[in-house]
Amino acid sequence: MNQTNLGAELPAQLPAQLPAQLPDFLALLHAHAESRPDAVAVVDGTREISYAQFVSDIDKVARRLNTYRLVPGSRALLFFKSQYLHWLAILAAMRLGV
Repeated sequence: MNQTNLGAELPAQLPAQLPAQLPDFLALLHAHAESRPDAVAVVDGTREISYAQFVSDIDKVARRLNTYRLVPGSRALLFFKSQYLHWLAILAAMRLGV
């Protein structure tokens, strides 16, 4: 793809503006966890993680991050060797508003 023409391939019918209210990603995750808790949310290597487990893990990491007294607007540097843990930390930080 030519870097100078990024977006040139986009269809013309895309809306000019985003909707005023986009669904909250974490709310969507919780809705999936309630409606289909055993459905696969994440595949981490050979391990399949259900929506219920994924949301539970996010909440656990959020509680742990909360012990560091992070408040909305705080900055945090997150580094994990595991991609799954990295995503948990990102989503947990979102949950705390960080």
